[in-house]
Amino acid sequence: HDEASRPEAETPEICRLDLSQVYLSMLCLAEKTKSDWLPDHLPWLTSPEPKQWLDAKKLLSLLGLIDDAQRVLRPEAALLPVHPRLARFAFACTESDLGGEAPWLTAILANPDDVPLPPGDSSHLGCDLLAQYESLRSRPAAFANVTRPAQQLSRLLGQQKLKPIQECSAPHDLDLAKSLLQAFPDRVMLVRDRKPNSKWIDATICGGGDLQLAAESSAAHGDWVIALDASSQRTSGSAANSAALATGLTRVTVTKASQIKTADLRDAPPGLLRTEDAAEWDATAGKSRLVRTTRYGVLTISSQILHEHDNDNDSDSDTFARHTKAGTDGHLAKNMLRQWPKPFENSNFFDSYLIRQKLAHDAGMIDHCWDGAELRELMIAHICDDAKSFDDVRRHSLEEWLRFCVGEDEFTLLQKVAPTSMTVGAGYKVPIQYSEAAPPWIEARLQNFFGQAETPKILSGKLPLTIHLLAPNMRALQVTNDLGSFWRGVYPSLKNEYRRKYPRHYWPDDPMAAEPPPMRPPRKR
Repeated sequence: HDEASRPEAETPEICRLDLSQVYLSMLCLAEKTKSDWLPDHLPWLTSPEPKQWLDAKKLLSLLGLIDDAQRVLRPEAALLPVHPRLARFAFACTESDLGGEAPWLTAILANPDDVPLPPGDSSHLGCDLLAQYESLRSRPAAFANVTRPAQQLSRLLGQQKLKPIQECSAPHDLDLAKSLLQAFPDRVMLVRDRKPNSKWIDATICGGGDLQLAAESSAAHGDWVIALDASSQRTSGSAANSAALATGLTRVTVTKASQIKTADLRDAPPGLLRTEDAAEWDATAGKSRLVRTTRYGVLTISSQILHEHDNDNDSDSDTFARHTKAGTDGHLAKNMLRQWPKPFENSNFFDSYLIRQKLAHDAGMIDHCWDGAELRELMIAHICDDAKSFDDVRRHSLEEWLRFCVGEDEFTLLQKVAPTSMTVGAGYKVPIQYSEAAPPWIEARLQNFFGQAETPKILSGKLPLTIHLLAPNMRALQVTNDLGSFWRGVYPSLKNEYRRKYPRHYWPDDPMAAEPPPMRPPRKR
């Protein structure tokens, strides 16, 4: 039955594989020889499908290796004996001051089956590549199939010699999220559902489609994840396979992945991250509302209701018109109101100001509390008083414009009672995050709070901040709004565990009497 059910002939390999590496090599050859070596112009024994060349071109463009005119932007990528994704990863590591580690990490990605995951739980690393890297560091002599490619990559990346892996940074000191994002921008997934006692976790990929992440993966506890490999009933691939992971497949599984923060997605290639404003009808309230949605591919990162108004009353320009002065450029003002917070980059400052003001007002520290829509309209009227273009608007930051509008006294008082940042430890300045959905909070490494028994407060000591205590790898360790209780009740049980995981870091027996570690000098680039 097995023999009878087989096809008359196997599908030729050239019609099954990702051809982006072939495409890049031929484009480089064409530019070097000044001749026509475009793939679809050659007499192949078996011609690939046109879609394969199109997919290859799209991937190379997404990786920033070619432009729209098919000119090669980074010809050195064709010289590396690895898939273009991995070449892009090696360049990103080098650009991120990880030049010594780049050959080793790239060699592991190119030979994923040659380095096993270390025994035990590696979830603290949040990345299966780092877990394999940890395994390689513990026994480098046992993995000659990785050492040889690493030596070759080191030479091709312009390094005099391969840096011994024991002299490279430890896994928990590396953050590969941004480098992996440059190589796998179309592999970002959002975890949807974790079923108890299940070996697989349901997720959605940014290009659309469902897949499953292995629950034993080091990245399984994250919400946003980059897939480093994938397999299915009909096709299988490694980290280099650029075929769509979830198109027309009954079941796609990912066993190796890496966690990523939503803040890291801002460094993705153009076109994947976008913010859109759209009017939606709220049937419950009987009103329409303007919603600003930020998406990565098809995945929603955030959604914010900008304002609501009656369906038959377009109040944006009408309400705004009552506040504009004579001589104001109405067209610019209406565009600013419609596209707000464009053209400003620090758009969160305005919303944060309103939240800070409400906190201070509720605490009885200020008398006046602005309505958000009214303040926005008045501020835009002030901005557009003598502006004719967005370039004129950008001559001051959003913070400066807001200071001009509300007045120096109000702005300075609010900055004093509800500041936007504070200093912790030996001089680290951390932002204070304000949100309507949660109390104000800060995040910093746990060690930066040594010697501090009292929880930091704002509003002249009336409101304690929620503290997100981070492990040395900058991942969440504990959330508390009572620092003293944490030191006395929770820290003793965490101390021994994390002392084993991070022996190079300071874990005193009495953290309230200990000194925070000194600030590190910035890395030289």
